[in-house]
Amino acid sequence: MKNYTHEEAIELVNAMPAKSTMLVNVKKTSTGKWHLELAEKLENGTQNINVLSLLNKNDDRFKRGGARRAWAPVDAEQLVEYFGFTQDELDSLPADEAFYCCVANPTIINDDTEIEFRIKVVETIEGTEYQNENIDTQAKRSGKEGQILTSEGFPIFSNTYVVGCLKGDLPEHVLLKADQSTTTMKARVASAPSLD
Repeated sequence: MKNYTHEEAIELVNAMPAKSTMLVNVKKTSTGKWHLELAEKLENGTQNINVLSLLNKNDDRFKRGGARRAWAPVDAEQLVEYFGFTQDELDSLPADEAFYCCVANPTIINDDTEIEFRIKVVETIEGTEYQNENIDTQAKRSGKEGQILTSEGFPIFSNTYVVGCLKGDLPEHVLLKADQSTTTMKARVASAPSLD
């Protein structure tokens, strides 16, 4: 399998059309597990055309959002079985170094069922302890450097998860309606589920 450079992977992700998914890379962690990184260009819907990006094409602050990212742990055996890696490729990769495989629209076959890898977005006001301690960097914003968006006065946190869907199906995202005013912002702490 080809190991792209980081720069090549960025170009391939940027060139993806809407509703496309890419297995960008896999990386061996210090625990012996592997993490796969998925990128997906989510479709905004026909009612939500980003007019600001059209009116400000030369200003990077108004560029349309890129691909959303999500990560999931995986065993080496499943990387070989489902994605075509060789054990030698995986064994030769140092810990914490990414193998940029750039597999477009990754799917696996499980019990004769084709499963597509997708990203599910779940927005919540129930921030994890880390998210609530780092609201300035973790909360959803209106634009790259815009104000923090809230729902019911609480900051909105946008979390992503790798999910499997039957061929042609899309995950049901959980998106919150933002308050009109963010003058009063509250914090709420919840414990985050472990993904390992």
